[in-house]
Amino acid sequence: MEAQLDARLASTFVDVVQRQADVHGDREAFSYIRDMSDGQITDSLSYRELDAQARVVAGWLTKQGGSSGDRVLLCFPPGLDFIVGFFGCLYAGMVAVPAPLPEGFSSAEDRVGKIVRDAGINLALSDADGAPRLERWIADRLGTTLPCGPVRAMDSALAASLTVPEISPDTLALLQYTSGSTSDPKGVMITHRNLLANMRLISGCADGGPDSRAFCWLPVIHDMGLIGQVLWMLFIGGCTTLTSPTEFLRRPYRWLQLLDELNADFSVAPNFAYDLCVRTVSEDKVPGLDLSRWRVTFNGAEPVQARSLAKFQEKFGPAGFRAETFLPCYGLAEATLLVTGTAADSRPVITTVDAEALARGEFVPLAAGDGPRELVRSGTVDRSRVRILDAGTGAPLPDARVGEVWVRGESVAQGYWGRPDLNAEVFDQSLDGETGFFRTGDLGVIHVGELYITGRLK
Repeated sequence: MEAQLDARLASTFVDVVQRQADVHGDREAFSYIRDMSDGQITDSLSYRELDAQARVVAGWLTKQGGSSGDRVLLCFPPGLDFIVGFFGCLYAGMVAVPAPLPEGFSSAEDRVGKIVRDAGINLALSDADGAPRLERWIADRLGTTLPCGPVRAMDSALAASLTVPEISPDTLALLQYTSGSTSDPKGVMITHRNLLANMRLISGCADGGPDSRAFCWLPVIHDMGLIGQVLWMLFIGGCTTLTSPTEFLRRPYRWLQLLDELNADFSVAPNFAYDLCVRTVSEDKVPGLDLSRWRVTFNGAEPVQARSLAKFQEKFGPAGFRAETFLPCYGLAEATLLVTGTAADSRPVITTVDAEALARGEFVPLAAGDGPRELVRSGTVDRSRVRILDAGTGAPLPDARVGEVWVRGESVAQGYWGRPDLNAEVFDQSLDGETGFFRTGDLGVIHVGELYITGRLK
């Protein structure tokens, strides 16, 4: 195995990138496939190139008058430019604010407009084609002038003038905006300490390293795409090939096929992706797959369904897929990403429960197959970080009782940007003399030391 970064030596994610550039140099960190039908790599970044290009972006941001703590809007088409822009923000001590391109859909335009106003955006970044369009859109739609930098089309001399500001573990790195499906999007404040703590949690589930290769397609503006597939693979010094979500939706079979062709052993996807593969991949194509090298696929970001796991295993087991490859997990943006996850190379634990008892808030296991409700275990609980409370009274609940999941620890974010009243309701809650708990709004239960998610409060 190649040399690996000692995570204890990094106090910020800037340290991580710089040390990986020193350790791995010209070794590929990221590559990109624009068209999965031909599977050709159309772009790539080595660890050294990522470090150098991030410095250029940071130089541009400071030359525009930006300073530590300024919020920078990141609106990119699929590709690697976003990754360079993200780390450019961190190198400048500024706060990355990922958002969709305000093109094509009115919902995307509305979302970006709300984010710009809510975050008090100071600067913006896109790729060479998108930057001038983004600048015009902000001026026309929002009536304000924001410099928009063209990442990877900037003068490389800008890096020479950069003085990396003092960045501490508690420096704000990211505003991760929630989906806003039922309300205006809220910016979750994530520090370098939060990011690194979550990297360690993920590594505790999946023991990846510099020999690891991933092939992923999740949008990088979302927490699972950014943190689970980009930041974690960089943290462990692995190599990641990315493609767009649209490519996956068009060609789910090629995702499975390219995992083999790219010799990838890691991936990340929510539950619907496995259902889509089962529905759309015809039986005659299964013998053409070899999924035997696929070691870990994180399954999270939406409820993990026992039926989905079983159907995927049934269909693709003949192609070498192992049930142990599934790594069910639970997390949310307010905890940076991961809260709990199962151990790599272990079979998912599925428990049949009494549905009527569950509706009453009681977890009553049944013999496998004896009931209509099956729940998937989301990982072993560290009781210093995860507790279950009565949603009405706030009283702690014993095992086997369903209640609201409360979480704490270094991964829990600093709150929502500009929402002090809401923060007072859900962040830094006290329990049994301990502070720092976040009320997730998710319902769950602890059974034999394991967490099962059962629903949502709202």
